[in-house]
Amino acid sequence: MKEKKVLATAASVVAITAGLVLAGGAGPATAQTSTSTVAPSAAPASAMHEVTVERVLDKAPDSSGHVRVQLSNGATISILASHVTSARNFAAKHANVTPDGTVTGNCGSSYIEVNYKSNGEPVHMDTGFTVNHAAVEYDWHAHISGSSGTGYDYAYHASGTLAAHSTWHGQHSSGDNYPSGTYAASVSASGSWALLDTGSICYSGGPYDSAYLTR
Repeated sequence: MKEKKVLATAASVVAITAGLVLAGGAGPATAQTSTSTVAPSAAPASAMHEVTVERVLDKAPDSSGHVRVQLSNGATISILASHVTSARNFAAKHANVTPDGTVTGNCGSSYIEVNYKSNGEPVHMDTGFTVNHAAVEYDWHAHISGSSGTGYDYAYHASGTLAAHSTWHGQHSSGDNYPSGTYAASVSASGSWALLDTGSICYSGGPYDSAYLTR
């Protein structure tokens, strides 16, 4: 039994470095998003690092107001056209920080945790990040799956703008109650990121968590 894929916010402790992505799932589901919830105290976390915008790939924004940009780590992401100027200004200021344009300092941390739903049944996930400056936009991907026999597999994706929050928390609860088994969740390090108000892009390091959940 697979759970239906929905757009939502994720939860599970994970590291962050400038740049990120995710996908997956099938069946009824519930998802919630928050911008101020504190990360679960037991959730594993890892450092995030900044990358800069090297060039803008589109001459005009798409129908949703986004343009594609190429980053100093080689990744291509889409950000709101209104955020391009601050991103380019940050890149210009830090052009000589390192040969590849990457700032080596820590810009925050990300996390993910797999646990029980509010009714005490499997399966629930929490994920999010805390960054050193206010975030104005983000894109987050995570994957949750159960061991053989549980029938659980879900791809989580959340994105959007933030009202200058330095923390973001996402979560997902399965629509059905799933059997006992080992459940694992991970953040995509290649597609999960936060755009800061400084113009830098803070990428997740891809945290991972697993737990044996019983019914």
